[in-house]
Amino acid sequence: MESKSGCYKTMDLAVREEISLGLAKGLDQAQIARLVGFAPCSISREIRRHHVADVGYRAYWLPASQ
Repeated sequence: MESKSGCYKTMDLAVREEISLGLAKGLDQAQIARLVGFAPCSISREIRRHHVADVGYRAYWLPASQ
């Protein structure tokens, strides 16, 4: 199913690093979302997907070919 806007923004490594820095500073997900220009639900999903047990959120980039 296509979105209403028909396009998606992807998070690059710089955005992921901003999320990591925001979490380290104690910002909540809504504050981080405003900072990086993504919806709070996107930030929440990103943190869930890249959370490492006993370490926390890890900003990294995987090329699309992997």
